[in-house]
Amino acid sequence: MGVIGNGGAATRRRERIGRAGGATRTPIWNQTPEAWERFAAGMSRSIPLGRLGEAEEVARAALFLASDDSSYIQGADISVDGGAGASPLGAPVYHLD
Repeated sequence: MGVIGNGGAATRRRERIGRAGGATRTPIWNQTPEAWERFAAGMSRSIPLGRLGEAEEVARAALFLASDDSSYIQGADISVDGGAGASPLGAPVYHLD
């Protein structure tokens, strides 16, 4: 798995390019449970899928890119962000509450 913007060198080495990002639930946020719930609720409103990602979801994307299952993928940008990058306003149509 390479880095965005490294297309020429990565292509010659037959590496796959990927990006995994987005609001993901990890210990780095290190907040009280109440503060975390407020943060997650606010952040989730801007994500079309309506929730934060889990670290395991990002890891599965990275494992896929590192596996033979992605052997025909070259120069792809895979965003693991619940659709936030494709819809920066949070795609309110998905929020039915």
